[in-house]
Amino acid sequence: ENIDLGISKHKVKLYTYWIDLSKFKKIDNAKEKLGWKNKFIILFVGRLVIEKGVLELIAAAKLWKEKTTLAIAGNGPLEATVRSASKNNHYIKYLGSLTQEQLPLHYSGADLVIVPSS
Repeated sequence: ENIDLGISKHKVKLYTYWIDLSKFKKIDNAKEKLGWKNKFIILFVGRLVIEKGVLELIAAAKLWKEKTTLAIAGNGPLEATVRSASKNNHYIKYLGSLTQEQLPLHYSGADLVIVPSS
């Protein structure tokens, strides 16, 4: 389709999805199932390390409005920092390490997925 629009075929590349699209499908009513109804959820899923931008996310979440929640899933060296931020700020929720089976529900329930890696 891009080539038909006049984009050079040398600029168009084919990429393979690295996830199982048969498992990662939208789940209806995910927000309700997770107890996230009436909240704007920003989801981070990844290793809890400095390079992933976790500290910047926590700092940014402190500036967000009440109806916005930062949900963080993962584990790693910054886990204690994330747990502490979650305990001290009701708008930051630490989900812990999620299984592959749990991820589709959480992705479906989120309004925005953020990947702030440097």
